[in-house]
Amino acid sequence: GIGAATAIELARTGASVVICGRREEPLAGVQTAIEAAGGACLTVPTDVREPDQVEVLVDAALARFGAIDLLVNNAGGQFTAPAEEISPKGWRAVHRLAVDAAWAVTQCVAERSLIPRRQGVVVFVGFSPRRGIPGFAPAAAARAALENLASGLSLEWSRFGIRTVCVSPGTIATTGLDQYRG
Repeated sequence: GIGAATAIELARTGASVVICGRREEPLAGVQTAIEAAGGACLTVPTDVREPDQVEVLVDAALARFGAIDLLVNNAGGQFTAPAEEISPKGWRAVHRLAVDAAWAVTQCVAERSLIPRRQGVVVFVGFSPRRGIPGFAPAAAARAALENLASGLSLEWSRFGIRTVCVSPGTIATTGLDQYRG
């Protein structure tokens, strides 16, 4: 929901966009919406948890558009469970997608386009990480990590002209939220 809406709105403002995700069907729908609005869109099926697939994604983006000016890290997965019932595997799965993958994509894009060009913006999407969300301990902790990463990178990468921010919109009524309604 949020990633698709972001990509469509960026395209409406004239940006060429690259979208990725594990499943081709949702990507095709977003690409169709972007192209119907007159935007340029490259779709690359990617599991951002896998570093080799991140490399392929960035290679494809650079081959098609020449540079990356803006990176929106929106991937995230969560499940609802009482904190005492969360297994180590469940905790790691959420953090692998929300934190580790965001870092892998960010580092690759920074090394390959943003730092050499000494400009760009990196956006991390969170959801109110400063307050816990009952039933979502791993996701809330992961998004808090992204907020801290954005803050640290904003200080460290400002010397390259790169701005980093974490946008925490709170709860948004999207199709992604539907799975958590009882």
